[in-house]
Amino acid sequence: MNSGSFDRRRWWEHEYRILQTNLREIDALEDPRTIARDTRAFGANVIVSNIGGIVAFYPTQLPLHYRNPFMKSDFAGEMVAAAHAEGLAYIGRFDLSKATKPAYDAHPDWFMRNRDGTPREYAGTYQACPNGGWAQDYSLQILNDGLFFNMTAFVRTDYSDVDHGICVCDNCKRRFRDLYKLELPRTDDGTDPNWGAYQQFQSRIMAELSAKARDVIKAARPDVPLMDFFGGVVARGEVQRRVSRKAPEWPHAMGEQTRALMALAPGKAFSATSAAHMDYPWRQVTESTENHMLRFAQALGTGTKLDLYLMGTLGDQDDPRFLPPISRLFHWHAANEQHYAGLEPGARIALYNMGSIFQSAGTGLARYSNNAQRGAYQALVDARLPFWMTNGMQVAKATKDRAYDVIIMPHIMSLDEGDAAALDAFVEAGGLIIATGYTGALGKDGKPRSSPAMKSSPVGSFGQPRDGHGWSLDMSKAAIPMGPGRMPIDEIFFPVTPRSGATSVIPFAPD
Repeated sequence: MNSGSFDRRRWWEHEYRILQTNLREIDALEDPRTIARDTRAFGANVIVSNIGGIVAFYPTQLPLHYRNPFMKSDFAGEMVAAAHAEGLAYIGRFDLSKATKPAYDAHPDWFMRNRDGTPREYAGTYQACPNGGWAQDYSLQILNDGLFFNMTAFVRTDYSDVDHGICVCDNCKRRFRDLYKLELPRTDDGTDPNWGAYQQFQSRIMAELSAKARDVIKAARPDVPLMDFFGGVVARGEVQRRVSRKAPEWPHAMGEQTRALMALAPGKAFSATSAAHMDYPWRQVTESTENHMLRFAQALGTGTKLDLYLMGTLGDQDDPRFLPPISRLFHWHAANEQHYAGLEPGARIALYNMGSIFQSAGTGLARYSNNAQRGAYQALVDARLPFWMTNGMQVAKATKDRAYDVIIMPHIMSLDEGDAAALDAFVEAGGLIIATGYTGALGKDGKPRSSPAMKSSPVGSFGQPRDGHGWSLDMSKAAIPMGPGRMPIDEIFFPVTPRSGATSVIPFAPD
């Protein structure tokens, strides 16, 4: 390994390789030095390991912080010392998303509440509400070190992928009413008129919680970074399979996530961890070697770091066959890491993204957005065209020095005035926008516009969608070389009335 210049105190400034060990309670019986030694031998130079949150791996004095009953001494402290002895950077993992029954019994108002009044419970743990006392106060008492942690969120699905809808606890009702003078949405399908405000509410509360956590960590350990998109110097995602997703498996999950998140947080050191398990309910069933390698190829190709996430330790995997090939890749990267240092995207094409890979498919015409996005992504990959992702904020920053020649907007229905103005400025500066579907048809509030958001759009107005099965585009009459014959339309067709002076590039041919 080329680790001679690796500074574990400033690990995020290097080409790091993470191994995350999600330890079970019984893993506190393991030898920390063996775990650290195995991690270094595997090829990683950063280890993520448990400290606290749901379960404390150190002798906590907080009465509601559940202490690991298998722990003989200070396991977390011994793990830190062992990692440093092996030359590894150590990232402590706090999972503050849930708590155990004693905490719930003491303060049931701290936790998420389903629409039927029941608590959001899973396997003896209770999901913390971002507006409750566990997230807003008690978890910050637990955070006395600087570290990566699973912060609580407005999760709707549990580890069995059961959708419980939004949280309707009294804290959420009160905060939403105070901030937006509205009641919580009555349905979870995105059709409630307050849904747009509720999505803004979620982002606002999570940003506030993130700022609180940063303040706590800065006061305790000002030299330690926080893995956080809102204000940290390091960012991290996760790619995993879910059995409930429709087949076939989307093969570009890692590349899609790394491009999208690095566009949202440019300049941050970033990795998206590849989950070793098949799905959350089957955490001892391992992902295929080939799928891991596909993910890591996309990670390296987009300039991100290698990152693997295990349940338990390296030495205690039910099926360890996937580990040797990944270890060889980690060692290969260590020997060649100088070629990956400082990589920046050089693409002149950008795919416009509004975080849709983290949102539900939506309802109505919005349900086509995800497939439109992935269709454009697949087309660019298949055409071997280098591309990156962008958003309204990034376009606005780059208007003076145009970062891209082309921006593709696949059915981006909602645009606010600021984003539309930035896109118009991009076109005015010589850029090309390729938009499909009903791009710009809605405001940020989800309400229809009388005309498209962008003045540069060739669309005058949007018509009613129609079933286009059996219809086609006449390629032979196209204004650009498209070849002879027809291009089939096999889904919903989005008719528009062109603006005055607009040209139909590929003539439409009804059946």
